[in-house]
Amino acid sequence: MRKLAIIGAGVAGVSVLNALLENAYYADCKIVIYDQQKTFGTGLPYQPDDEHLLINQTADTMSLIPEDPLDFVKWLEREKGVADGSKKHFPRTWYGEYLKEQLKKAVKAIEPTIIHEYVLNVRAEKNGKYIIKTASTSERYDIVHLCTGHLPYQDPYQLIGENKYYYHPFPLQENLPEIPPKARIGIIGTGLTSIDIMRFLTSQNKGYKIQFFLERVTFLYTERWKVN
Repeated sequence: MRKLAIIGAGVAGVSVLNALLENAYYADCKIVIYDQQKTFGTGLPYQPDDEHLLINQTADTMSLIPEDPLDFVKWLEREKGVADGSKKHFPRTWYGEYLKEQLKKAVKAIEPTIIHEYVLNVRAEKNGKYIIKTASTSERYDIVHLCTGHLPYQDPYQLIGENKYYYHPFPLQENLPEIPPKARIGIIGTGLTSIDIMRFLTSQNKGYKIQFFLERVTFLYTERWKVN
């Protein structure tokens, strides 16, 4: 029996599982999914977090079912009571719930082995097979689907480890501490992550002074110092 591994169970991983269900070529494969428990079924972008964080695309572009482009729209109406939501933007965490529902259906149909561990290394062998290693396992596979999502943020200013610097802020509710009112906050970058952080911080109504700087997305803050 051939062995097939899927590394990551976010949007890409769930999509791969759905595709395997539709393709008889993979019917004889033993399927193994690798992902950490915290992001299993959602990936990093759609894990539980503040509902101010919105999907950057409208609902009618987010279906996981190719044959039904409005599947997510129908899910919103069924599960959230949202009517006519096709051209609207909704919380990321809602999409995470939708992904988990899709994953649950696929897992029930395929019955894969699930390993809730971080993959440390993938090595290609000369015979065309692959070795996947975690902290406690080492397995050989015939086929590997790499579904790891976003690559790590860059650190152009070597700030990782510095006090009050937040290299990876998500989930915001969990990773950002209680920042004092009227703090001065600098956001490095002007992309979607930066906008998410701004929306979250302004929703706290604490009079933060927020400034954006053009570079890769990161996050830091400094207290307002009093000069005697």
